Amino acid sequence: MNASENNKYRELTLWIVIFFILLALPTKLVFFQKNDFSLGKEFSQKASIRQSSIASKRGVIFDRNNNVLAEDIPSYEIGISLKDFSFDPIHINLISTNLDLDIDRLKKRLARKKTKYLVLNQKVAKQKKELIQSLEIPGIVISKRTFKRNYPQGEIFSQLIGLTNYKNEGVNGIEFALDETLKAEDGYQEKILSRKSGVIQNKIIKEPINGSSVNLTVDSKMQFVLFDKLKKLLNFIMQNLRQA
Repeated sequence: MNASENNKYRELTLWIVIFFILLALPTKLVFFQKNDFSLGKEFSQKASIRQSSIASKRGVIFDRNNNVLAEDIPSYEIGISLKDFSFDPIHINLISTNLDLDIDRLKKRLARKKTKYLVLNQKVAKQKKELIQSLEIPGIVISKRTFKRNYPQGEIFSQLIGLTNYKNEGVNGIEFALDETLKAEDGYQEKILSRKSGVIQNKIIKEPINGSSVNLTVDSKMQFVLFDKLKKLLNFIMQNLRQA
């Protein structure tokens, strides 16, 4: 076999290799396309799922006659969507007055150019929420957020009942002593969202667990009478001391 025939065989072998490489390329491309599509689909499905918490209620504290001493009441978040807000001075003044916000600080916050949504108050009671709604201020956004602790008897039982912190955990008094009984555990849910249809499925993953209520042996009516008499006696003593 001479040199020219060897060159022909080498050239033929090279073309055969190139042929098989070109033949394999479409298969590879189809594989990568399918892979990319599957990954994209999986990512799209994950991106469409949103988790949100379901608020739970801390247990109620009653006196011996089932009068409420401490309870959870609905708490709402109020904010402003700045793209829909009017920036009318009258509206700014109404927000400041009804939510007890410093008007100069509010104006500074509204002036921030990069801000799209501004939280005004995260713990607004139902009555205040309804008042803000009635003002019909453009851009105001109201959403149910959680519960906040309410003490109907006020200062009469403040030392005994105690308080909770921002997490609604007992920090002193009965609230702290019976925290394991009173405390609640939030649940959460998953929402599958569609750009066209909005929420297409809402699935509760974990139900909220409300706290257990307790009854104390104290009598709130008797406590009120004693507190009122003690307060009057203290005022009488203080007046006599000033006159002496």
